[in-house]
Amino acid sequence: MILHLTEMTSYKFEDNFWETDFTGVLGFEVLVKRLKDGKKMAQDFEDFLKARAKIEETYAKEMQRLARNAHGETEIGTLRASWDSLKYETESCSREHFAVSQRMTSELERTVKDFKDKQKDSRKRVEDAVKKAQSTKKASYLNEAKAKQDYYSKCRAAEKLEETCSKSGHLSEKKLDELKAKMKRAQLAAEAADAVYVEAVRQLDENRVVWEKEMEIGCKQMQEIEQDRVVFLRGMMWKYCNVCSSMAVQEDEMYETVRQSLEKCDDELDTRAFVEVKRTGHDRPAAIEYISFYDMKASTQR
Repeated sequence: MILHLTEMTSYKFEDNFWETDFTGVLGFEVLVKRLKDGKKMAQDFEDFLKARAKIEETYAKEMQRLARNAHGETEIGTLRASWDSLKYETESCSREHFAVSQRMTSELERTVKDFKDKQKDSRKRVEDAVKKAQSTKKASYLNEAKAKQDYYSKCRAAEKLEETCSKSGHLSEKKLDELKAKMKRAQLAAEAADAVYVEAVRQLDENRVVWEKEMEIGCKQMQEIEQDRVVFLRGMMWKYCNVCSSMAVQEDEMYETVRQSLEKCDDELDTRAFVEVKRTGHDRPAAIEYISFYDMKASTQR
């Protein structure tokens, strides 16, 4: 039976970040960097929200200033009503943008900051535990290497003396006894070094097992941290979009109020209202006729 690649491959951190180098830390460092990159992403999103909230606040203030400084007091009738509606809804829109600014700060930005701080503590606990195990394993590794070198050195020294003794037929009995005593001391030193080396290997393997367990636990916890971060930021970005879209819906409702007012705007009604309030009269001035000077003089002399 042939399995698909996705069925054969594990994508768990605990199965993919090891290396054959006994003191190697590359896999751990790759995971630590990923978590640090994730922290930066959370910080970038927090900065984005902070900047967007500031934009909304500035926009709200400018919209409020626009609405309050708009004139048009001389307008009358249905157009005046529409104009007043437009100014009122513009100011309402400014309040909505200010509310959005506050929501982005309180509901989004601060929530992201709290999550980021919480993950910082979790990351530190995991990293410290693994680093401690790594440090202990490395110290044991160096101790084992030193014990091994000392053991091998003493074994070579003992072998050399044994070889010398085997070829010492020409030596006096006194010299031979001295050589044998020296050889015995070398053999005892080699045996002691052997015991030290055996203990160093045992201790190293014990610390390797501890480190491996801590690394495995660390991998699991770092994967949880990473997946929690992705899920959290996805949810917060979704919430951000909802805040923005709800603002757009409310803005459209406000402008719909203005549109409804504009539908009632009637040029004939406004003209009639203007005439009724400002009319000056129906009668037009009569034409001015020509009057001869002599006719005017004759009429005054009568």
